[in-house]
Amino acid sequence: GNQFYNNISRYLSSKMPEIEQRLENDDLIPLFSYDLIKHCSKRKDTLIAYPIKICIHLLENSLNEEDLFCIAPLQGKQKNIVAELNLQTIDRETTLNELNYDQHVLASTLKQY
Repeated sequence: GNQFYNNISRYLSSKMPEIEQRLENDDLIPLFSYDLIKHCSKRKDTLIAYPIKICIHLLENSLNEEDLFCIAPLQGKQKNIVAELNLQTIDRETTLNELNYDQHVLASTLKQY
């Protein structure tokens, strides 16, 4: 049990400078309630919205999954991934297994966005 909290503490500590910088730069607007055109126009590397880009990246290896967009995930898990996407803390190197979500959570989140 204690190892879990130590891991979470280390992870949050590693992300704090990035989150603090983005708060100062006013880049940390919740994406699930933000204007899509404004969000995409702020992105310098791509015109694809961050939640779409990350969800598609994470789902790439799950596209053959049967009923991918039909099975509803647990609401708590979906709320968690939405929060992570709003914070924009998931990078392109992250895998679905590392996030501990199944593909149905991501598919449902993509539909929600």
